[in-house]
Amino acid sequence: MGLFSIFSKKNNEEEERLLKKIEELEQIILRKDKEISDLINELDKINQNTTTNNNLNFKQLELIEKNIKDTKEENERLKQTIDEYNLSSKKEKHYYKVDIEKFFSASRFKELANAIIDKGIIYLQDLTLETFDLLSQDIKNITEGKNRFQKYLTKEFIEWEVVTYLNKGERVSKVYNKSRKLTNIFSENDIEFMEDLVKFNFSNLIDFGFKDEQINEFILKRDEYYHERRVTK
Repeated sequence: MGLFSIFSKKNNEEEERLLKKIEELEQIILRKDKEISDLINELDKINQNTTTNNNLNFKQLELIEKNIKDTKEENERLKQTIDEYNLSSKKEKHYYKVDIEKFFSASRFKELANAIIDKGIIYLQDLTLETFDLLSQDIKNITEGKNRFQKYLTKEFIEWEVVTYLNKGERVSKVYNKSRKLTNIFSENDIEFMEDLVKFNFSNLIDFGFKDEQINEFILKRDEYYHERRVTK
């Protein structure tokens, strides 16, 4: 095992250890949020009973209120720590721009997709409901298309291909379709979408016979794709 591999392994182990601690902290926050919710529900029940039960133990009421206050304060401190140090077990929040033609890929929406693109709107994220009012209402299936977009806005839209594209981008086999050798390497390493290349070390491709010039072209293609399509929230 080379020196680079040893350091890489140690760094990965340290990163995994830190991620595990952050995940534990996030789980604590979730549990305490649940505790707060349960305590509030219990408090509501007690308050409802005060109108019919004058013998209620008000000490119990005070204790629950104190527990809610203490739990909220502790949870806020934990959340503040995560925010201040930018800690998260999750990846950065992002999305990929989706082509209008991909969102309206069904043949019945071809006329609608072309009309939207003719308005200079290329990506789904640039589309608005008002755009549909500016189009000819004689366009085939325009009402269905508008309803489809409305469901996307209200997060009711569920379609595997589009949702996957939003979160993971295009398939690497399409972006790098001119190099079958490279796409085969990606496939063997379970790299399927452009998001999978965020931390990919292109320098390792030297071991597979690629030249520096080729590798730089691959990196440039990825970075250009990210610049155009990948949006960090």
